[in-house]
Amino acid sequence: MIDPADPNCLLGTTVGDHLTLNRVLGMGSFAIVYEGASTRSKDSNETFAVKVLFKQNLTPELLAVQKREAQLMADLGEHANIVALLETYETDECFYLVMEIMETDLFDLIERSEVAFESIPAVFDAICAAVVFAHEKGVYHRDLKPENVLVSADLRAVKLTDFGLATTDRTSTEIGIGSVRYMDPQCFGEQQEYDCAKNDAWALGVILLNLLTGQNPWVEPSKLTDRYYADFAELGIESFRRRYGFSDELLAVLHKCFIDRVGVAELRALVAGVEFFYAPMSDNDNDEEREATTIAAAPAPVPTVRVAVPTTATTPTKTATPTTTTFSSWADDDGEMDYLDYAAYLTPTTAKVPAVPKLVCAVAPAPAASTAAPEVEPTLDAVQDQQQPQQQQDKQEDQQIQRQVSLAELPAPPPPTPAISRRNRNRRQAVAAATAPAGRSNDKNTSNNNTNINNINNNNAAQAATELVRNTIGRLQCFLAGVGENISTFDRGVVYVVGG
Repeated sequence: MIDPADPNCLLGTTVGDHLTLNRVLGMGSFAIVYEGASTRSKDSNETFAVKVLFKQNLTPELLAVQKREAQLMADLGEHANIVALLETYETDECFYLVMEIMETDLFDLIERSEVAFESIPAVFDAICAAVVFAHEKGVYHRDLKPENVLVSADLRAVKLTDFGLATTDRTSTEIGIGSVRYMDPQCFGEQQEYDCAKNDAWALGVILLNLLTGQNPWVEPSKLTDRYYADFAELGIESFRRRYGFSDELLAVLHKCFIDRVGVAELRALVAGVEFFYAPMSDNDNDEEREATTIAAAPAPVPTVRVAVPTTATTPTKTATPTTTTFSSWADDDGEMDYLDYAAYLTPTTAKVPAVPKLVCAVAPAPAASTAAPEVEPTLDAVQDQQQPQQQQDKQEDQQIQRQVSLAELPAPPPPTPAISRRNRNRRQAVAAATAPAGRSNDKNTSNNNTNINNINNNNAAQAATELVRNTIGRLQCFLAGVGENISTFDRGVVYVVGG
């Protein structure tokens, strides 16, 4: 019993009477692709791609679709840029399509940045040749994307494959057919009918952007859910100029593709006539870059953050390589190419606008002419130099406040020693006279009294001097503590007094 959940279930089995399945090349929703070798082949190293569809995973309708793909490929016949269907086999359990094998696909090369810039015109022309041939045969692919373009490692062989969603109807009412990133807005939306040929031309325009930038211009062609497509719907081709820096001649071709909606044959001819895909760098751009570098070297008085992204100058000559932007960014959830998120890509280089939030769709104003020097993002040293004076001033203010708080919180000292009043002085003299020893002469008493009077006078002078010093120090400390001339706090003991 064959188990479709096990990709190795058919390894070593024989298909028909000559094909042996040796290894798994890839897996899809309904099929597994194996590498097969044929006993009929004269070259023992020749291999083939065998696509196996398991019937138990398919409804009768889906199986009919897969058989229809085989019939469409057979009707197309041989073409240098279309994968050849060699033969088909059918058993009770599986349906087999034997096709020529290729090394890899275009998606893989773009992801690994292995598509040389000078080879892009030839690769795109080969894809267009395959689509034009199919349209002439009345077959419309409807699922054009890099994953369905098989290539050799050197890009000398480019072949279109996977006609599973193809139709022979020029117009269709089947909405949502194909891969959403490459889908015509009419096919994605709620239109009653869309043109299948123009749907293929739209997808080719997106593939051209994939080749040139390594990005998808949007995730889905909806103004309501995709900010980048909303910008394109608002600004038109100008959004590509600001975002990628394309040349005027390429922008004119993209206008024909996405706005005028030309056919594949005309789009192919227009792209073949483009000489420069990117706008060359002008002398003014060089001067602005040098001036910006000079300004960035010196500290700026006021830091200004620039949110604009340069959008010019990638290929000064026809064979030159675009600027060294990291292009590859891929969605892990669905295996399809994704775009890089530039939050401020819409901002013209001469206009200054606030940064756009990541999930908010905003349209920048039109560029305004200006002769002012370009704004430069400040260096870290410049910002620190500007912050140091303010930090020093804040530190000094903090220290002054701390000193005032410390003085105000000093513990209350003992009250100052009071001066001896005249009444107390006379009382002391009387007590001294009454307690004097008997037998002493009046002269001696008189001498002692005079000595006491002199001592008291000296004490009075010392006390007056002490009081003056105490008052002076008290005023000074009150002033330093923030009290100013209000010395009423002196009575609460601001000053310590030592001695009489």
